[in-house]
Amino acid sequence: MKKYTIEITECLSRLLVVEAPDQDSALSLVQDKYANEEIVLMGGDSVDTQFQVYSFDELPNNSSIPDY
Repeated sequence: MKKYTIEITECLSRLLVVEAPDQDSALSLVQDKYANEEIVLMGGDSVDTQFQVYSFDELPNNSSIPDY
């Protein structure tokens, strides 16, 4: 059998409403909460998933990619 490398790319998105004195403060507040893992995007926030197939020999360092 042949080996293939499959890349899965998932895009997550969530809209949040925050109160802040200005736009920069609002952005900073959300960025800090995200960095501190107070906001964590999950599977329910998925807006797009793409799959790309490569022949096993196309990509370097395939040895570090787990087999399934």
